[in-house]
Amino acid sequence: MQCGAGADRARFAFSDSADSDSIQDIAMKLTIKYFASIREQLDTDEEIVEIDARELTVDALRSTLAARDARSAEALRMDRPVRAAVNLEMVTGGFVVREDSEVAFFPPVTGG
Repeated sequence: MQCGAGADRARFAFSDSADSDSIQDIAMKLTIKYFASIREQLDTDEEIVEIDARELTVDALRSTLAARDARSAEALRMDRPVRAAVNLEMVTGGFVVREDSEVAFFPPVTGG
């Protein structure tokens, strides 16, 4: 994945209880953006993913993305302080994400 080279696309099964026909009916497309050290660790700034769910929380999305590979697991691990915004508004991990949302993940910012 290259930073700034356009959005990569990926598809994730959030629930394996549905058959392939019904998965198509419930899949939602999300734009995921990464900033600062998270972007550097993942070597990408944006991707478009399809999640096999009608809705899910920010924490569930983060866990799903972290489960992809070792690099994602390290960048998005749940014990790491990571902030999230959905459609340009700061949210908590329990916020419910829906179809066509833009979700941004970034480390906390400190001033000085």
